[in-house]
Amino acid sequence: MRYVWLLLFFTLIWTKLGQTTDQTVSYDHVYALEIDLPVAGDITIETTAENQIQIKTSPVYPKSQTDEGEFNPPTVEEVASPPLVINRLEDIVQLSLPIEGQPARLDLQIQTPPDLSIRINATDGDIRLRGIRGDLDLYSHRGDIELQQTTGRYKVALDEGRISGQILLNGGQNQFVTKLGSVSIEVLDYLAAETKIEAPNGDIALDLPDGFEAVFEVWKGERLTQSFVSGEGERLILLRTGEGGKVKLSGVSFSTNATRSSRPRSEDLPPAFDPWRPGLGLKFKPAPVIDFNRVHGLVLGGKTTLHQEKTPQRQYMLSLSLSPIRLINQGFSSQRLDYLAGIKQTWQQGKKSASSLTAGLTVYRLTDIISSVGQIVFQEPLGASIWGTANLDYYQRVGGQVWLKQQVNSALTIDLTLTDEQQKNLFKYTDWSLLAKNQPKRGNQRIRAGNLQSAKLSLSLDSRPEKLTRSRFFRDLQMPSPKLTVGWLGKLSVDLARQSIIEMEESLGVSEFHLQLTRYNRFGKNHAFNIRGHAGMLTGADYLPQRLFYLGGFNLRGFSSREFIGDRLLLFNLEYVYLHPTGILGAVFSDSGCAWYQSDQSLPWFGLSLGLGAGFYTPEGQLRFEVTMPQTGSSDGRQPHLALRLGQAF
Repeated sequence: MRYVWLLLFFTLIWTKLGQTTDQTVSYDHVYALEIDLPVAGDITIETTAENQIQIKTSPVYPKSQTDEGEFNPPTVEEVASPPLVINRLEDIVQLSLPIEGQPARLDLQIQTPPDLSIRINATDGDIRLRGIRGDLDLYSHRGDIELQQTTGRYKVALDEGRISGQILLNGGQNQFVTKLGSVSIEVLDYLAAETKIEAPNGDIALDLPDGFEAVFEVWKGERLTQSFVSGEGERLILLRTGEGGKVKLSGVSFSTNATRSSRPRSEDLPPAFDPWRPGLGLKFKPAPVIDFNRVHGLVLGGKTTLHQEKTPQRQYMLSLSLSPIRLINQGFSSQRLDYLAGIKQTWQQGKKSASSLTAGLTVYRLTDIISSVGQIVFQEPLGASIWGTANLDYYQRVGGQVWLKQQVNSALTIDLTLTDEQQKNLFKYTDWSLLAKNQPKRGNQRIRAGNLQSAKLSLSLDSRPEKLTRSRFFRDLQMPSPKLTVGWLGKLSVDLARQSIIEMEESLGVSEFHLQLTRYNRFGKNHAFNIRGHAGMLTGADYLPQRLFYLGGFNLRGFSSREFIGDRLLLFNLEYVYLHPTGILGAVFSDSGCAWYQSDQSLPWFGLSLGLGAGFYTPEGQLRFEVTMPQTGSSDGRQPHLALRLGQAF
């Protein structure tokens, strides 16, 4: 399960002589256990059906020698405070064990409800976990680590000892590393995830279930000895031992064509080798293209990314789509066949580093939206085809881009994009919709057609523990997480462009500044309060409708689409969300914002709205029904706006 965890700190101070304590902590508002054990001791954590965390401590003390030569435990004074002290400070629970004297070891036995993230930093002792569902970050200097029926993402490390377990993976990147010892893991479910298992001074045994599909690499030190694929797997399972170590992999069948003893070198390939011939390791990821808008009607097509199995860091993209209705009515010669073809190459900067550099090239003829300020591109086909909404406007782009993306770390990305393209007008083609067949839609916004050359530099921040992106035009878009989360999501961009205008036979210099910053806050198990700010500034864009800022509709709820237009932008969003464990959710939100022209003599009025939402969570996004009431005047008056939303506003 994916959770953003608050911390439960265990501050282990010494207890009185030989005393065992048994205390409980309420499970409410507790999402993680963080245990730092500076002395030797075993840690056992098991699940319970009770709504509380029960902690049992068992200290063991060294004997001291008396004058008579006998070994007796030291005497200590009675302590007035109870053996286990629990202090609550907002959402942090601190536990302390007051004592005089120093135990030789301290064993912990904990019973807890299963949904809990756990971090353990131990010195000397065994760690045993059973039935836990959550992220596990476990370290011990010496001892064994045993996992039984656990589910989550794993970061398990030992300096000296054995790692064993029966586990279920839950996505993310997982690692099991012991510097001096062996690893024996049985995976209980066929769901694969990126996993690294290392035992440089021991052996590795990995037992997998039927139907488990993944890419496997076996290393002896720094030497790759085997690489093979199970089924159509794409997740990498890396197994690394020392030169004398053994790897036992059982439970998975490998196809003959996908198995090889080592990576082939180019000089080892036969002269007739053709990397594009079927059966030689090409991996396709096809997907349909389905869209509906008033400039094309129904749009159908397909797209795929592909790469060679031996070079997954180099990917190719091809997408084709057209309107079948226009094809039938007007013939293929009059069709606008949209296409996109591209290639990108990624260089990882260090085997264990999150840093990478990606270079890409795309050529295209595609239909894009005129303003993307907080608009949900994936929402429009639903509203346009069913209710006949017309929240977005479209134009055609024909040209190409080259780009570089530097992934600085797991949260920070720098992008440089160079664009050279033609921009053309598109006109309304159809008024059809399922529930409003006879109601005309508004016309599509005209643009100033011409050529564009631009350089755009972007700095993106995403500190959420679970990042969500969607691919659009072969680029990754940061998307709001459908689950409650915590962290920062933001983007700062500067775009310098030269735009030629066909109608005016002149060229304009355009600069655009954009800043968007969102803070996600989670409280307790089911509550979140999120804040977003968005600011923009354009210069030289008075005659370019395709560059202006548009507010209203889904980015400023409660107001009509395009209620505000200008070359300056301010937008603020607040939202409280309650997400029940069953997936049902409720929300209270407020949007405020304005777009205006720099030439305006005074700042215009701000749009302000309040709203309620209800719906449910799906892995692809939240499905919501929202009612929004504008608090300031609008073109529709102060009338409530109803909307069915696929995905969140931010």
